Parts: sequence; structure tokens; C-alpha cells
Amino acid sequence: MSSRTQPQSAPLTRREIRKAQRAHEPKLRSLQAFASQLARRPADADTGDDAPTVVFSTAGQQPRRRDLRLAEGATAVHSRLTPRSTMLGVLGALALVAPITGVAQYVDHAAAATVGTEKNVLAPLDANAVAVATPETLTEDPVAIARAEAAAAASRAAEREALEKAEAEAAAKKAAEEKAAAEKAAADAARQVVVPLPAGTFRNTSGYGGRNDPLGRGAAYSYHLGTDFAAPRNTPIHAAAAGTVVHAGAGKDGRSSNLVVIEHNIGGETFYTWYVHMYNDGVYVSAGQKVAAGEVIGGVGSNGNSTGNHLHFEVHLADDSTIEPLAWLQQHGAKDVSQL
Repeated sequence: MSSRTQPQSAPLTRREIRKAQRAHEPKLRSLQAFASQLARRPADADTGDDAPTVVFSTAGQQPRRRDLRLAEGATAVHSRLTPRSTMLGVLGALALVAPITGVAQYVDHAAAATVGTEKNVLAPLDANAVAVATPETLTEDPVAIARAEAAAAASRAAEREALEKAEAEAAAKKAAEEKAAAEKAAADAARQVVVPLPAGTFRNTSGYGGRNDPLGRGAAYSYHLGTDFAAPRNTPIHAAAAGTVVHAGAGKDGRSSNLVVIEHNIGGETFYTWYVHMYNDGVYVSAGQKVAAGEVIGGVGSNGNSTGNHLHFEVHLADDSTIEPLAWLQQHGAKDVSQL
């Protein structure tokens, strides 16, 4: 059962009440005076109405006691009813006039408030109806509670799914960045070229190309296939670039002494670097070993056809032809090992 609250009119101000009272005061006074006159009027007065009159015969016949009692009773009843009926008529007139003239509005607000606080039979039903319509009571409904919990669970699941998705995307992005960085670092490392001996530890004593053989072996040995870096014995020899050791140990292809040969792939091109004149204890790597640019692979010596401790350094192409080592180092932006 639903209840509707009737809109209440705004209370009148004192000024409006006084104005209305002055406007209707003559009518009220007139009605009140008329009612007072009727209330004070004696029961046996001549009212000018059709009150019953008892007529007795004058033909010398005395009235009977029964006739007198009936006459007295009728007069008494009429005298009692006349003022009351008159007052009821006045009150009825007031009841009709009051709503029309607005007199009903001029009620003491304190009294009205007191009347308004009296309990109504329908008040409990109205209170229940209002309570049912409030959000607080709706939450007490098991179905509403289940729906709210389901909505909250769905919201939490959506938030968790979004968070997991964001974390997965962030992890994937980070992994991709790390992979790209690693690939770039590997590519940079693969392209990275370093000078075989540390700066300040050597001097270039014989370049690539034609020269007079220092051992006096004639024209057959007058073409120098590499460049010589004179340095103290056991000065660290570094791999010129990342690659794979393809030879380590005793000489090959008619070369004397020990040597190390490393294969490199730089920018899609294949190169081989040779390191010659190490002693047996100056070879630090073995065939098949992976080395990084700048990694120590041996120590300077003067083994074989040599006049002193130095590193004989050669650069070979894929077809085993040689090129100028210093130009190759410069072309690939070789750095000192201390800059790695």
C-alpha cells in the first residue's frame, strides 16, 4: 500500500492574519450576536413561529387533568427544542460561511501543530510504505543484496582483469625493450673493434707492405703481411672483435712460432685476425672458443722469426687475402680497450 503526502500550504504571516480578521470581523460579530440573543431568549417568549398553542373550550367546561398534562408536555418540549434547533442552524451557517470566507485558515498554529501530532490509524502503514521505498530498506532485500554482491564481484573481477592485462602489457613491453636492447648491444658488440694492445704499451715498428726483411732472407720475405706492435713480454693481447677461435697454438701455413686466429662477422662480412709470436705459455685460448671484443687471448712474446718482443697482427678477408691492419682498425672505429 502506498501513501501520498498532501502538499501543505505555507503558513500565513501575522500581517496577513490580522488583515483577514479585520475583513471578516463584522460578519463574525453579527453571527455571534445573533447566536447570543437566541441563547438568552426565554422559552415562553413569543418567537413569532408556529409553536403549538393549546386552546381550551370556554363553554363552561373545565379541562381535564389529562389534557392539562399533555398541554404542559408539548409546551416544554417545544421550549427545549426551539433554542437548540436555532443554535444548530447558526452553527450550520458558520460551518458554511467559514470555508467560503477563509475563517478556517485563522487557526492558532500552536494548536494546529498539536492536532497534527495526534496519531493516525494509517500512520504505521504510511511509515512502512515510506520505509520500503528507501534505499536502506532495499538493501535488506536478499535479492537486492545478491545483485549488489554480484555487481561488486564483477567490478572487482573487471578491475583485476584490467590490472593483470596492464601488468602483462607492461611486462611484455619491458621484455621487448630488453630484447631490443640486448640485440642492439649484441649487434654493437659484434661491430665493435678494439686495438689489440692497450694504449701506451706499444709502438708501431713495421707497417704493412714492402720492406727490407730484418732477418736478411731476401726478396721472398720483403712483403710484410701485417703490422708489428713492439711491447714488453706478456703484455696482454686483446681480441680485435667478437668471434670464434679457429686456431690456437703452433704455427700454420709455414708460419713459425705460436699464433691465434679468430673468425669475425662484422656487418655481414667475414674477417680473420691473426696474432703471432706468442710463447707456449702466452696462448690463453683454444680452438672453438667464443671470445668477446677486447677479451685477453694471449701475451706478447718473441717466438719464431722475430728480433724482439712484439705482436705481429694481420687481417684476412674471407678469401684469405690480407688487407692493411691499421686501415681496417680505423675503418671500423677501433677503440682502446679501456673505453669498453
